[in-house]
Amino acid sequence: MAYAERKNRFDPRHPPTVPVRDPAARRDLWRALNSFVQENGAWVTSVPGAKIMRIEISEHSSLADRLRELGYLPIDCGMSTRITASGFAAVSVIEIDLPR
Repeated sequence: MAYAERKNRFDPRHPPTVPVRDPAARRDLWRALNSFVQENGAWVTSVPGAKIMRIEISEHSSLADRLRELGYLPIDCGMSTRITASGFAAVSVIEIDLPR
């Protein structure tokens, strides 16, 4: 395994296909996905390390489609309102199931 592969072992663009049993590995995967979601202008609202990651995305975001392309199966949980620097914003709420 190359250094870059070890350094970025849990890359959200390549979800693991086998169960993640190690708590430290699960935490690393959760952190990588959290960073990916934030880079795409969305917010993670679930507890860190939770099996189900709840994400709030803006109405016109393509993040749900990007997650599908990466192998995750986002579940639509409806709409909500989020307070932002520019006022109230309508957001879509989705959940993705992380590997156990």
